[in-house]
Amino acid sequence: MRQSQRRVTVATTGSRYSPRNDIAVESTQAGLPKFWRAGPAIKFSEHVTPLEPSDGLGEHTAAILHELGLNADEIAALDEQGVTRAKGNELPD
Repeated sequence: MRQSQRRVTVATTGSRYSPRNDIAVESTQAGLPKFWRAGPAIKFSEHVTPLEPSDGLGEHTAAILHELGLNADEIAALDEQGVTRAKGNELPD
């Protein structure tokens, strides 16, 4: 971790004020350990802003490809080749 990244992390997650003002909130995501993320940008006094996990990586790929006109066999072939396989920020093998 570079020094500048460390300072930002400490400033947001290590601050005693962060839990009080929700600048950074602890979050969970399927397949990942707990992590810190930005809190809600806007807070309303009478309505809580939900912070829900995002959809799984690649969760909607087949549905989108189908909407684009590919049939089930074509989508299966792409999946078999590793083209549609979710691998985080990496490229498929």
